[in-house]
Amino acid sequence: MEKKCCKCVKAAHQQLEAAEAAKVDKLAQAEAAKLQYDIQYQDRLAQAAAKKAAHCKAQLAAAEQYKKIKTEAAAHRLAAQQAQEAKKAALAAE
Repeated sequence: MEKKCCKCVKAAHQQLEAAEAAKVDKLAQAEAAKLQYDIQYQDRLAQAAAKKAAHCKAQLAAAEQYKKIKTEAAAHRLAAQQAQEAKKAALAAE
């Protein structure tokens, strides 16, 4: 009878160990899933930041181009005005 009880205790210990191992495995799987989600979330944040940076860079390039065109237009207007004034002065001198 003692041997039978010893076997029962041994079997119970094995079942407890198996249950504990399953619990640890389940916790490890949950932790791995959480880490995977966190990685994907960080990837999405990085992609959004890169997209925003590209948009800002494009806006900056457009603003610089606009400033350049505006400066060139002002220079052309000034040159045209000076040419007009020179023409008037030449006509007045005749």
